[in-house]
Amino acid sequence: AAAIDPENMKTLYGQLECLRLEQNFTEASNRVRRAIDAYPDDWALHYELGRLLSAQGEFRDAENYYKTARERYEEDTRKPGDSEASAVEINICIAFSAALCAQHRYADAERAVNELLRKYPGDYNLLGEQAWIALDSGRTEEAERYFEGLYENATRQHSKMASKEGPEPENPTEEL
Repeated sequence: AAAIDPENMKTLYGQLECLRLEQNFTEASNRVRRAIDAYPDDWALHYELGRLLSAQGEFRDAENYYKTARERYEEDTRKPGDSEASAVEINICIAFSAALCAQHRYADAERAVNELLRKYPGDYNLLGEQAWIALDSGRTEEAERYFEGLYENATRQHSKMASKEGPEPENPTEEL
């Protein structure tokens, strides 16, 4: 595959952001499609086109680009470090899940999220996506349990962090 000129990519992403703000999704999509023609192995371009297609309500096409983004990402030998790599995988999965939910394919969305949860157990973003899938599919009580669990875990995590930092400092200002 041809090497991607980072300066050209910065320019492209800047143009895409402007087009997105103008809500000119058609032109933005056309530019990404041309970039994909030149760099078909670039996972980020497929992900970007999926986002643009989702913004246009073309969820079936978006789904296919998210799948391709995930496949290309898994094949990419230039992956960033572990924490950034997991964030990329998780973002692709959540976008893919949203495209599936927009098509009322909740079971498929849950499968995609659960698959990645096996790799990243306890990830708050993925657990949150589970809650949104349950809510979107009309399973309100289940969604409420998911959201409550997220809240409890976040509160517990905050308490652990606060106890490691020690007591709160006293307020040095005096009452007037």
